Amino acid sequence: MKLQLSFLFCLSLFFHEAFSLKFPLPETGNDLVGELQVVTAQKGDTLSSLGMHYNIGYYEMTEANQGLPKVGRLKPGTEVLIPSRFILPSVRKGLVINLAELRVYFFPKDEASVYTFPIGAGREGWNTPQMTTRIRDKKKDPTWIVPDSIMAESLSQGKALKKFYPPGPENPLGKYALYFDAPGIRIHGTNIPASVGKRVSHGCIRLLPDDIESLYENVPIGTKVTITHEQNKAGWDNHTLYLESEVPFSEYHDSESALQAINRATKNHPATIDWARAEATQQDEDGVPTAIGYDEHLTSLPPDEGEDELPSPENIG
Repeated sequence: MKLQLSFLFCLSLFFHEAFSLKFPLPETGNDLVGELQVVTAQKGDTLSSLGMHYNIGYYEMTEANQGLPKVGRLKPGTEVLIPSRFILPSVRKGLVINLAELRVYFFPKDEASVYTFPIGAGREGWNTPQMTTRIRDKKKDPTWIVPDSIMAESLSQGKALKKFYPPGPENPLGKYALYFDAPGIRIHGTNIPASVGKRVSHGCIRLLPDDIESLYENVPIGTKVTITHEQNKAGWDNHTLYLESEVPFSEYHDSESALQAINRATKNHPATIDWARAEATQQDEDGVPTAIGYDEHLTSLPPDEGEDELPSPENIG
């Protein structure tokens, strides 16, 4: 866990503030939004419950806190990293769903901001497809008509499903659904909030109740949807270059390798790169943006920028 990073700050769970998942877009040439946080676990806290409080998915929490138990209660006093800083995806239009990150980004057409929320996605054998589509329809209080394939799977497991689930607490779609211009796939709420941030669905994308309501209210019909598997993202925050690597899902095609992501980020913005740190970040796959280089024209670090994150530029090999 990279607790030495200078932009981390500590919060006690006795003083929670709701984490905002709507950010102003960074200035031109910059790619990061949000801030990392460190919280102190209290009695009864788990990685899942802390993640839900800060709107961070389960896999995101376990990847960022690899030394802590994935399930079960945390020891009170344990420092927990909240990975609430993000390198924006390479596509920045409409809805962008990054399966590797289990996170959706929404870029409103007439607003210089971005919304981002954790998602649940299709499990192995029911993979959410990588594709480009659009929002065809939106419904409040949708009815779930159980597909024959899901009905057959349920029966094979000795479970009986009803053919129709009207609006209500038993409906797995929750209170809102956004339908794609592609058969069988939609974004919807859930009646099992703990499933968000995991691969548990039959291919659809599920969000926490407040998050799907926000998308329902703000995403217009016709919005472009890009579903990708972007395991590696590289981007700039002022003069500092960052790399973020996720644990990949083996059955998906990655949009870019770490080297390709770095090359794209530095094509028009040359950098002096600590390649050992870049390789370590890729191998860690903790989903945390990590400083790996600086603007190659720097001879000394700007004030308050990465002073204890990375050696001075002249010492980077």
